[in-house]
Amino acid sequence: MVELKKQLTGFMETVRETEKILRNGWLMASIAFFTTLAYSLLLLANFLSFRSLVTDLIVKWTPLLVISPSSAEFANLLVGMQNDFRLFVGAGWVFVLAYFLASVLFSTATVIASAIIHTGQSDLSRPRDVALAAARCLKRPLITSFYVSIFGLGYMFLLLAILLPIMLSRAISFITVATCVCAMLFYAYLSVVWTMGMVVSVLEEKSGMEAFGKAWQLVKGGLDLKGFGISLLVTILSYGVGQIWKVAIGSRSSYVLLLVGLVAVNGLWLVRMYGLTGFTVLYYEGKRNHGEETETVLGMDYTKIPSLPLIAGNLP
Repeated sequence: MVELKKQLTGFMETVRETEKILRNGWLMASIAFFTTLAYSLLLLANFLSFRSLVTDLIVKWTPLLVISPSSAEFANLLVGMQNDFRLFVGAGWVFVLAYFLASVLFSTATVIASAIIHTGQSDLSRPRDVALAAARCLKRPLITSFYVSIFGLGYMFLLLAILLPIMLSRAISFITVATCVCAMLFYAYLSVVWTMGMVVSVLEEKSGMEAFGKAWQLVKGGLDLKGFGISLLVTILSYGVGQIWKVAIGSRSSYVLLLVGLVAVNGLWLVRMYGLTGFTVLYYEGKRNHGEETETVLGMDYTKIPSLPLIAGNLP
């Protein structure tokens, strides 16, 4: 009971420190503003491009119902539809890649800014400096984020493989709900190492599996429960934000879908920003627990080597 109370107290301290960093003012507000602006512009461009492609497909598909298949016009419309479909798929991949790069870039900037504020060096940095630092070390977070995406997709397919037979067998809904709750809890647990690995790849010269290995070392010995608490909180908040899509169900207005999409995408980013800030706080706590004294200046990490006192007798 005493240990549980200690863990809860430590978790609340981490939450308060996270909120303190997010309320810091100009630095974190700038990152939040430019991130939501970038995501909104990407979503708007995505909406406009796909809307025009879908409209063009419908315009070309409708005459096919009345034109003879043996006519040259039919062949021309069919070729045009095939070209539009290729553009549709290509544009989809372009936007997926753009969202991925933007997510990694702004996640990296969030970690760097959180580290600067947490270590009391907020006077050393401006938003432009943080952006440049994030761009310089982007390779490592990109590699780590790619691994996280692969792991996440693998977990999703595994969950579908488990849930699909249950849903097809028309089993009691309680089983499905219990499976989903357990899957959410296990995902939150896995996310502890995944998110900490992202923080490590930003603040240290590590990426991929090496970053996950260092993340596991840092969270062992009590931080795993704090990390699980933050990860579970982020998962629940993300689920709550995702429920906004229910507003768009049944709506035939594309502008309602766009508005809901803007709120949902930016809301999910703000939740992720909170999670990254919390894990940055845990990163430094893990460093202190392992006896590593670190300083972070614009994302460049180094470990202080204790200096040995000079003995006068050893001097020439």
